[in-house]
Amino acid sequence: MGREDCFFERKMRSVRKRLRPLAYWLLKKKYRHVVIEQKGGLASQLGLYVVGEYLRRRYGHDVVYDLSWFEADGMDILGSSSRKWELENCFEIQVPHADPAEAATLKNWLPLKADNQFGSDSVLANAQAPFYWVSEMSSAEYKIKMADFLQSLKFKTAVVDAVREESEEIARWENSVCLHVRRGDFVGSVHDICGLGYYRRAIDFLLQKLPSRDGLKFFVFSNGFDWVKENILPLLPSGIPVQLMQKNDNDHMHGDFFLMSRCRHAVGANSGFYIWSTLLNPQAGAIVIEPDKIIRGVKNETVPEHYRIEVD
Repeated sequence: MGREDCFFERKMRSVRKRLRPLAYWLLKKKYRHVVIEQKGGLASQLGLYVVGEYLRRRYGHDVVYDLSWFEADGMDILGSSSRKWELENCFEIQVPHADPAEAATLKNWLPLKADNQFGSDSVLANAQAPFYWVSEMSSAEYKIKMADFLQSLKFKTAVVDAVREESEEIARWENSVCLHVRRGDFVGSVHDICGLGYYRRAIDFLLQKLPSRDGLKFFVFSNGFDWVKENILPLLPSGIPVQLMQKNDNDHMHGDFFLMSRCRHAVGANSGFYIWSTLLNPQAGAIVIEPDKIIRGVKNETVPEHYRIEVD
């Protein structure tokens, strides 16, 4: 986009902002939905679905989801790998899809986003339908309020069946540990904050918190196993069994999502894929360790039961 195009777009946003009260008055006569923009990978899709369910359950909104991003953009952080709509392939849910015309109109005239996606839901609390929601919510506040809903989600039978052998192996170990290392599109980005120092401290902390090493096994999940083998495996205590979970790739991530959620304890990165998997964990007494930052300079306001370890 050229300089003139950017200037024109800024002017148009300014005009739409000034006309928003009039647009709302006109559009509420025709539209009644809250439209959630779906985008990103599987974890982001789950997070946005939970935002929609939060709005429906807490405020009584009629919520639908706009999936047009996957056709118009649909790329990862680096723009090198495509993202697909996967949520309904992973869970036993039926997501109500938005009418394209309604979604486009509301996105143009009545978009809303969080003042701070890592903070409270003050914007959502004061919003009245119709509107188009364009940002994720990473705050612990709504995750805590939606804990029962998260536990009610069921993975599709096909997802579970595809990794049954691995799932049964995890269940054999009283202290199974999900060790998640995010590489790929995180490397070199603002998300690239979990170095060896973090993993060393996190693993040591976990071992200190465990009352016993009986039944302890690490199950390692990553999208960069060459780096993991060279850098992370040497950090693990000798004599403790380790299994590299290399069966699934980016096109079959549902299985890893399920398996990670079935490990009793967890150590992982500042990745939504990891964090949401821990929130799907049904086991009591879990030790869950996360980095103390979400991205550089942004504190991780995690749920109270999770431990935060300083990043490098």
